[in-house]
Amino acid sequence: MAKIARVVGITLLGLSGLSVAQTAREIALWELGSRRYAEESPQARAFAFAGHTFGVADDQPLDNTRSQAAFEGRIQPLMDGRPLGPPSRALVRRGLADLGRYHLWYDAWLFRERASGRTTLWLARRLQPTDASGPRFEVVTVDPGGRVQRRVLRPWRLGTEYRLFRATQFVREGTWTVMPLSLDAVIGFVPLFLLVFPLGTAVVGVRLIRGGRRVRLREAAG
Repeated sequence: MAKIARVVGITLLGLSGLSVAQTAREIALWELGSRRYAEESPQARAFAFAGHTFGVADDQPLDNTRSQAAFEGRIQPLMDGRPLGPPSRALVRRGLADLGRYHLWYDAWLFRERASGRTTLWLARRLQPTDASGPRFEVVTVDPGGRVQRRVLRPWRLGTEYRLFRATQFVREGTWTVMPLSLDAVIGFVPLFLLVFPLGTAVVGVRLIRGGRRVRLREAAG
């Protein structure tokens, strides 16, 4: 029993410590990144950057009712009218004509370094063939000279750098593995939850570890 209590206590203490570390990491990522970069999210389906035109095509009609209803379809990112990566599945909002048409599936961001003024374009796309399959994320970066880099990343790799984290924010909603156990989203909104986790779990963890130690001491003395 003492061994089980110790294992449970260490586990609870570890989870509490991890949540605090991840929360601090996420807050630092936002703070440092927002100081270093000025950002803008183009919303037009076609826009110019570094002498090139970037856009998105899809196989769904345009519904002038501006409905937010989303329909199964396929999208194709474009650069100067040519494919920029392979086509992919997406839920398309037929009632929207801007990039909001691909909310949760495709997004574009411009990041300008405050110190140097250098601006790069980041294009983010969710790659998820079916609802049951785990998502991956395509990130295309374009530098001021028009050079293109394309990466396909798993969710846990998206929290390593501010621009990567920010550019994929609205295509990875619901993908909690990016920053597991972070409490940043509930700070200030659900303060009572913080009393239970991680503070409550940390206290319980310490008590279980101490209780297990006392049981071992009594058993050794007996």
